[in-house]
Amino acid sequence: MPVTIPTSISVDESLTCGRDAASPVSSLYEAPFDFTGTLERVTVDVTADKIKDHEAEIHKAFARQ
Repeated sequence: MPVTIPTSISVDESLTCGRDAASPVSSLYEAPFDFTGTLERVTVDVTADKIKDHEAEIHKAFARQ
């Protein structure tokens, strides 16, 4: 996959490899979708800068008041 989707995964979905049960990440297929090929390798890179959810930070600040 040439791009990542760091903020568009639903709260009720998790990380899966080879199966998409709910929201497709591409318009090239429909969910549910089971990949029938072979996954030789999966790499999860978490070394990038943390994505800040500014809206969530604002909600937290208001909740503390």
